[in-house]
Parts: sequence; structure tokens; C-alpha cells
Amino acid sequence: MSLAARAARRGRAHQLLVLTDLSRALREEERLAWQRLVRVLGHEINNSLAPIHSIAASLASASQRMPRAADWEQDLGEGLDIIARHTGPPG
Repeated sequence: MSLAARAARRGRAHQLLVLTDLSRALREEERLAWQRLVRVLGHEINNSLAPIHSIAASLASASQRMPRAADWEQDLGEGLDIIARHTGPPG
């Protein structure tokens, strides 16, 4: 006869207390949370850099063309202004 059955026969209430070390599980959850945060931050940084990369590539390509377009200097100035706005302090 099991302990639970004997205790039930005697009419006594019992409590079972289980102790377990959660530190390993908590460390794993924290590691996963950090991985998710780094992935999201990397994605956001890449999203911010994409237009800068595109404009810089366009300006580099335009600077190699000969003869240059008549409005090349205006395009250069506008492209650099866009890069400055994307890379400068917020505000």
C-alpha cells in the first residue's frame, strides 16, 4: 500500500514540497532574451543603414560617369544632405 493510500486511510492531510533549482532555466531564458534583443537591434540598424548605403552607391556611380550630368553637383549636394540627416543626432 502506498504512502498516499495509508495517509488517506488515516484521514490525515499531507503536503508534498518539491524544491528545484531554477537558476539554470532562468539563465537560459535570459540568454534567449538577449539573443532576441540583439537580433531586433541588428535588424533596426540595418534598416537605418539601407537608405544611406543606397544613396552612397548612387553618388559613387554618378561620380564615375563621364561626362557628368549637368545637375550632377545638385544631386551630389542633395544626396549628402540626406546622408547627413540620417546619420546626425535626432531632432
